[in-house]
This record gives sequence, C-alpha cells and structure tokens, in this order.
Amino acid sequence: MKYHMPIAVLLTVSICKAQLVQNIYFANAGSVPCAADSGMTVTGYHDWLFYQTLNDQWDGPKDSSICISVIQIPFSGCKIALNQIDPERRLFIVSRFDTLPSCYLSPHGVFNLPLTVAGTGNFIIELGMDSAGPLSYTIARTEIPDSTYTGVDYREQKTAINFVDSSGYNWDNVTYNTCLASEKFDEQYLRQVIAALKFSEAEDGDTLLLLLFGTDYMNYPSTYSDIIVPASGSDYVTTIGDIFNPTLIIYDAATYPSAGHIDEALITPSPNPDTIAHMTIYNEGTSSLILEPFTTLRAAEVNGQPGVYHTYTLVNNGGEICANFIEVIFHQGDEFRFEGGEINLNASPSCFRFMNGATLRINSGSELNYGGSNNSGILLLNDDANLIIESGATLNVWNRMMLREEHPEEGAKQFYMSLEPGTTLRFMPGSHLTNLYSADNSIKLNIFMNGGTLDDDNLSGADKALINRIYDQQSLLDGVSVFPNPVATEASVVSNKLISEAALFDVLGQLVSHEEVNAKKMQLEMYNQSAGIYFLRLKTESGIITRKIQKL
Repeated sequence: MKYHMPIAVLLTVSICKAQLVQNIYFANAGSVPCAADSGMTVTGYHDWLFYQTLNDQWDGPKDSSICISVIQIPFSGCKIALNQIDPERRLFIVSRFDTLPSCYLSPHGVFNLPLTVAGTGNFIIELGMDSAGPLSYTIARTEIPDSTYTGVDYREQKTAINFVDSSGYNWDNVTYNTCLASEKFDEQYLRQVIAALKFSEAEDGDTLLLLLFGTDYMNYPSTYSDIIVPASGSDYVTTIGDIFNPTLIIYDAATYPSAGHIDEALITPSPNPDTIAHMTIYNEGTSSLILEPFTTLRAAEVNGQPGVYHTYTLVNNGGEICANFIEVIFHQGDEFRFEGGEINLNASPSCFRFMNGATLRINSGSELNYGGSNNSGILLLNDDANLIIESGATLNVWNRMMLREEHPEEGAKQFYMSLEPGTTLRFMPGSHLTNLYSADNSIKLNIFMNGGTLDDDNLSGADKALINRIYDQQSLLDGVSVFPNPVATEASVVSNKLISEAALFDVLGQLVSHEEVNAKKMQLEMYNQSAGIYFLRLKTESGIITRKIQKL
C-alpha cells in the first residue's frame, strides 16, 4: 500500500541518555564526511548518518555515488532535497553507534519510537510488505547479554511503518508509533535506532523535512508473569490494565528468551477447580496489553489433571493489544472476541494462531482491521478453528491469512465458515491468502454464502483460487450448512446458531451416533457407515433442524 505525501516529512525517533528515552533535536550539525564516501564532505550531523545502499538494506554496502547533504533548521529539525537520492531505493536515517551514548533500559519497561512525517512535494512513502518484509520500517537495536551471559548480543526489533492521522500541529502530518518492550535482563541498552523510508514518484523540488520529538521517558507498566482470574459467583472474570499504565506480560522463565524458549504466561482461575473452567478477560478502552518478546498466553492446567487445560475468552473491548514479536496461540476452547480497539502486529513474525476448536469472533456491529495498512503480521487458522463474524460485523484482512492442518500427518483437511446476512469478510489492498504450509496445499477457505458479503477483489488470481464459495438454498432457510454432501468420509457442519447436540439416524430411524457439541461448527465422521441415506438431527438455539445426508 502507498501513502501519498501532500506536504514534507517529519521524523521522530527516540534516543536514550542515562535512564530516559530522550529526544535528539538534530543538534551537533556541521560539515561531516559523506556516510558513503569519507573523501567527500557534506553538511549534516556528527551523530546521524543519511545514506542509501547497493542492496537496499540498512547494513548493506553504502552507495558511494550518493552523498546526501542535510540542511539544519534551527530548533525545528532538518530538511533533505529528495533529488539527491534514488527514489527506487530506501533512504536510511541511522544514529551513530560510536558517538551517541548508549541508553540503559530498565527490565520490563515499555518505550516508544514515534515517527512523524510532513513536508513539500508529491512524493510517496511506500507502506506495506513484499516477499522480503516491510517496505518502510524502523529498527530499535538493543544490546543484551548473549545466551551464555558471558558476552553481548543485539536484538533488532524491526517494525513496519503504518502511518495514522494525527492532529494538533500547525501543518498537515501523519504519525507512526510502535510499542516496544525491554526484556528481563539487568543489563540492556538501546544502542541504535534506524528509520528506512522507501519512496516513489519523488520529483525535483520535493523536500523531506525531519524533526525529532517524542517520549522523554520509559513507561513502567503494570507487569504480570501470570494472570489470576478470580471467581465471580459461578464465573471467572477479570479486567486487565488501568487508565494510567499499560499491562505488560513479562518473560520470567529461567531460560534465555528466544524462538526456541517461549514463556507462557498462565491464565489461572482462583480458586483452581478440579474441572475445566472457562475464564473471561476484558481489555477495555483505556487499557493496553503488551507482550514482551517470546512471551505468550496459555490457560493453566486443571487442578490435579496434568495435560488438561482450562479455557479462556480474551475480549478486546476498545483496548490496544501489542504483540509485535510473538505468535499468540489460542487453543481448543479458547476465544478471542473483538468488540473494538486496535491490534498492533507491526513485525513479520506477529501472529494470532487459532488451533482446532479455538474461535475468532467479531462481535455484532464491530469492525476489525486485522494487520493495518502496513500489511504486517499473520492470521493463522487451523482446519477446525472457528471464524465467526456476527450480524453487522466486518473483518478486514490487511495482512496474510494462512490456512493449515493442525495434524498434517493425518492428511489434508478443509476449513469451513459461513457468512450470514449482514456480515462481511473483506481482503484489503496488499493482503494475501495462503495454504503454503498445509499437508498437500489442498486446504481451501470454504465459505457458505448464506447472505453475507465476501470481497476478494484485492487478492491475486492464485489467492482467489483458494476460496470456494458454497451456495446452498437449504442453508439459507435454516442456517445450517453441511459440506460435502454426499459425503465419503467426513463432512463439516456449520450453523449460525449454537449446536448443543447432534444425532445421526439411519433410514430405519435407528440411532447411529450421538454427541454433545456446544459449538457452531462440528465434524461429522462417516468413516464407518455403510453407503446410503442418513438423517442428521441437530438441536440448536432456534430449535430442531434435520438434514438428509447421503453416504457414498
């Protein structure tokens, strides 16, 4: 996706001194060596580098044919004439690792890297993603102990730029903010910040204006290594966060934080019963829920039953969720319910993953923009997960929706959902649909078109081919869809009402199978049934519904 710039560009990046995240207002200007050719002199800053590279990566070989002069604006930042750069490659604005002091980061804190843009000209800053990652981005380079705790390593928290409208200034501008969390280490330092801006349609006379301002402190949030959900009568309900401090889920395991050592913050009912309990957690409009790198959520085990887990519903009711560097997994019986607010997934590995039996629900009248206009992050749906869009609700997929089997060793499966009247599933510009990691790349997004709206115009032809629209007149009447029918081995049953029980009868009226369901979606297994006609009787919220099933 592209962001059209009608004016000039202000860049806000935060650098630290002592224990604070402070602003650097582009002080210490003068004649400096060209960042790409030390034999050339340009006007610039002793603490900042401005350059382009041959491979278009910030740490790649610098292009010695491009030397960029920067003009200081007293007390207001600086400006760059864009006719100095190749607009097809990124412009890198990089703090000097060797001249700026490192910034101590307290353990388990939250800091921000705001980026504000304005300016003159008709140039475009490219947003979105390509196969290599984000087109425009920021990086916070943090020095941390290495995994042996005998040396140092560097954690690069790279987030895609996603501009949002801002107000309160004397010129038109937009602002990008990203939430970043420090980690558990006693010794960690913010050493370097990098902004990468990819342009197109830059012309002579276009000017980029850079002005740094932003937070001058670290935020010390309310921290949780686990979440305790108290009993409220027969229910378990809690609200996280408060109006003053964000809520930070911290990594407190003894292991070294990495992709191979994920720390699960346990959500535990109190008291912990010896049967499965369902908990509800609200993230309200004044709250921010932030997860440290390599930290995720998990319902706790049932008291005295190892391997048996409670379940929970996380309700985002106007709050903000920031999970830039983790895969948040919802397991069987868990649910993420969206009623309003924001989900910030501004890094490539950001992902909400719904396992079999887990549910993503967009509440009636709500609109979820999943991924934002930078197209970063993933929505991963396992074959028997539930995607429920309620009446009047919309799911806008801005990033990558991925379909895969939870147990690929068992062979290919299919994913089913329904779109009822007043519901909308929309794939936005820059979005993708993929089954790349499925068993044999045959899993599809099967949608029972029961009166809702599917907009896939922004998908490629190959992505569109992964969608199977199913039109069934009977399902329009009773809200229940069975596919495939006739069935060879198993069929998916999807209802717009909760199914409490399912019973299968043969043509003589004899009971073949019966099960408790308590869901809107179920799998009807017919492996062991003989060929012929059967009748499926469903007990739903709207009454008894019977469908004829043909077994091949």
